[in-house]
Amino acid sequence: MLKKSMMLAFITGVAIVGISLFAAQNDPSEDEQNVRQLISKFSEGWNKHDAQAMAETAAEDGDILNPFGKLAVGRKNIQKLFEEEQKGIMRKSSIEFHVQNVRFLTPKVASVDADVLITNMEKADGSKEKPTKHHIFLIAMPKDGQWQFVSLRAYALTGKEIKLIE
Repeated sequence: MLKKSMMLAFITGVAIVGISLFAAQNDPSEDEQNVRQLISKFSEGWNKHDAQAMAETAAEDGDILNPFGKLAVGRKNIQKLFEEEQKGIMRKSSIEFHVQNVRFLTPKVASVDADVLITNMEKADGSKEKPTKHHIFLIAMPKDGQWQFVSLRAYALTGKEIKLIE
């Protein structure tokens, strides 16, 4: 009888641990939610064409390389880049992010892979540009009490989508 009770207690313990691990894997952490919120704040700033709001998602010493090869280092220069973009072809654009992966390299350093779709771009002559897809990779860290990107790279992909090699 004691053996049965011990076995039942063991099986119950294993089940509880298994369920807890499963729930932890499927329930994004508060930090992951905050990293995803960082992407949302950037997107909201873009869609309002607010270069300052977009730049505020960057760390003071952050950097960004856009898909056109322009590198901005430091929040002030990042804001200048966004102002330039938002006054040009992006002035009426909309952006959508589809986060593919948030990975924590350490408890306070996250990498993000996201597919991006930009629509409603307008050339100087008023003609419409085709929607463009690209991919971003960024590193984010909590700074000044909030998650900010410290480095962001945007890539124009030559293929239709990213394909996982297995």
